[in-house]
Amino acid sequence: SQAEIQVILLDALGGLDAHGAAVQMFKTLRGRGLFMPIIFIVEADSQEVGMTVLASGASDFVVRHEGWHSLVLKLTCLKTAFSSEVELRDTRSLLDASEAAKHAVIESENRFRMLYKHIPVPTYTWLKNKGGDFVLADYNIAAEEITGNTVQSLAGVTLSVCHKGEPDIVRDITDAFEKKTRIHRQLVFDYKLIKQTKTLSVHYI
Repeated sequence: SQAEIQVILLDALGGLDAHGAAVQMFKTLRGRGLFMPIIFIVEADSQEVGMTVLASGASDFVVRHEGWHSLVLKLTCLKTAFSSEVELRDTRSLLDASEAAKHAVIESENRFRMLYKHIPVPTYTWLKNKGGDFVLADYNIAAEEITGNTVQSLAGVTLSVCHKGEPDIVRDITDAFEKKTRIHRQLVFDYKLIKQTKTLSVHYI
């Protein structure tokens, strides 16, 4: 299999005809997606052939009379370089995948944020803090409108402070969180900061 091939030797011995055939074979292998090191073997008086194949994209060339020790040395160097290249390519692939995943998460969060902000019903998000109370963490545009933008001053304020003197609301929000249930209430709510009273259909989720 391709995974078992570590290096390919192409014999360019025999003059220009052999050189042309070897180069054609080289192009065919690359065209088939074989990107392991490819070394050309050339004759002693044909080093210009070696330079030509290097220009064509070959990994290296060896002269036949230099012996096997030269080939082994070049193979060792190529193996190290090729392994580093593969490792770098794999690392880059992982980084690219990681970046793509990160962007996908950010885009998903942005879409959710946009939907949340434009829900036509006043919506508030409470987060439980370490002290056991809840803090107003977020709200949407409809919440800003119904409160006359006064909700902005309550961001980060605890539930017990926001709804001081309104134990039913505090209890319902706490129960919805702790029991992981949905609670529906019809209530008359006094917006103290804008001095208005409204009848609301409230869902605690």
